[in-house]
Amino acid sequence: TTPNTELIQYAYYPAGDLNTLTDGRGKITTWTPDVEGRVASKKYHGQTFVNLVCGYDANGRRHMTWVWR
Repeated sequence: TTPNTELIQYAYYPAGDLNTLTDGRGKITTWTPDVEGRVASKKYHGQTFVNLVCGYDANGRRHMTWVWR
């Protein structure tokens, strides 16, 4: 619950990775993991395309690319 008493809901994939976050206004953000369970992409509510694409280097450091249309 936020300070404005909005209920925030989380949903997880069976492996325990975050799948969705629904904010108090009903807007849903979706995360998609890669095969190792790391964030591969993120899509904001109402978007028909992925907003953030993540890749990882050989040392496991995340590199993010924002996509705006």
